Amino acid sequence: MPTQYPHIHPYKMVSNTQPKDVDERRTGVLSVGWDTSPVAAEDERKVVDILEGIPGYHRLDASEMERLAQMADEMGMTLRQVTGLRSGLLRQQAMSNHQKAVDLAPRLSKEYDGSASVMDLALAFDLPPGTVMRMVLRGRGWTKDRVRVVLNKKPQSLNSRDSTEWKLARENDMITAGNDAARSRVGAGFEQDVAEHFDRLGVTYRTQEELFEEQVLEFGRPMRTPDILFDEPVLINGQEIAWVDAKAFYGANIWSNRKSFQKQTNRYHPTWGQGALLFKHSFCDDLQINGAVLLDSSPMDDSYSRKGVA
Repeated sequence: MPTQYPHIHPYKMVSNTQPKDVDERRTGVLSVGWDTSPVAAEDERKVVDILEGIPGYHRLDASEMERLAQMADEMGMTLRQVTGLRSGLLRQQAMSNHQKAVDLAPRLSKEYDGSASVMDLALAFDLPPGTVMRMVLRGRGWTKDRVRVVLNKKPQSLNSRDSTEWKLARENDMITAGNDAARSRVGAGFEQDVAEHFDRLGVTYRTQEELFEEQVLEFGRPMRTPDILFDEPVLINGQEIAWVDAKAFYGANIWSNRKSFQKQTNRYHPTWGQGALLFKHSFCDDLQINGAVLLDSSPMDDSYSRKGVA
């Protein structure tokens, strides 16, 4: 039997049996049709080949964006999907190279002190500039916490050269030195879009914030907090869905995404059963996550996002 957390949710916890056929389900369950527009895997692979030939972790300039827009149109993708795919690939590359960066910290710090710039070192070792700056400071003996606090909260405490180099790193690194606050605002806006869509459908649910508060009171800490947890399961395209997690980006079929999405789904599925991952900019049709149905925002009214949030 799945792990059970009493009082996390009002409806009965699921069993580990297979879902019943639709005709056998109890009456009164809301059934929703949900059209999606996934990207063909073949088209995504072609775009990946092109994106992997673009060096650096920088934000693209106007001419680069224009070229990507043309490529997106030729591949039947949107510019948002292509730029989202690039972000995912760069984030995956940064993850793959993290241990290499840690091992190189003493060397990076030595070469930096010998007048090499962060940008020179990033290019030479194929690392994100933000990661290079962190490893330079780690190479001086700084702890991970000290590096995080100084760079994120007290950059004014850096010396003149380090301050200039960190500024350049941030300007040329959209992955490890990017604007997390802006990404959070986009994510929050899409979560509100999703909630409002289910409001219009007449679905009752609990939000992540409500689950967080309830579980802290019950268990002393949050246990399982998807963005949306339905008060009763909803049939979406004939499949019973208990929870929804909103993703304000394109769902690329790359290993880092598969690992992250599966890990998240594995936290929710034993308690509530099958859920849905809902991507704002759709997803690759080859992407598969056990225990989760993939949806996109095709049927939704994105008026909230159009108000400047995304």
